[in-house]
Amino acid sequence: MRLDRDENILEHIVAHSYGTVDPEITWEIMQDDIPALREYCEKVLGGESL
Repeated sequence: MRLDRDENILEHIVAHSYGTVDPEITWEIMQDDIPALREYCEKVLGGESL
C-alpha cells in the first residue's frame, strides 16, 4: 500500500463527484483521517515507513 498517492486518489474522487463533495469534510479527511490511517498502517506493518 502506498499512502503517498492520497492526493491523487482524493483528486480523482473530487474530480468525478460533480460538485457533491463537501469541502469542509474533504479538508477534515485530509487533516485527520489520512494521517491517522497512515500511522495505523505503519504500526500494523511493524514500523515500516509507507
